[in-house]
Amino acid sequence: AEITLTAERVLHDGRADRSIAEGTAHLETDGAAVDADRIVYEKATGLVVAIGHVVARLAQDGTPTSIVADLVQFRLEGERVV
Repeated sequence: AEITLTAERVLHDGRADRSIAEGTAHLETDGAAVDADRIVYEKATGLVVAIGHVVARLAQDGTPTSIVADLVQFRLEGERVV
């Protein structure tokens, strides 16, 4: 299961097992592609929080959904959106 997180700045907090991407942030897996100003990904829980100018393309149980919002929160299980 590969999750790609890119941005102008990506900070990794090893103790909290959390990555914070800021500035043209992009997260991609087989089940999701998200662009936002800031994305926080907590590996232990699979929680993804995207903040600011969010464009999310999510596939849940094979059903594609597109979301445009200021804030989107979802959880990944492996690469799947749950």
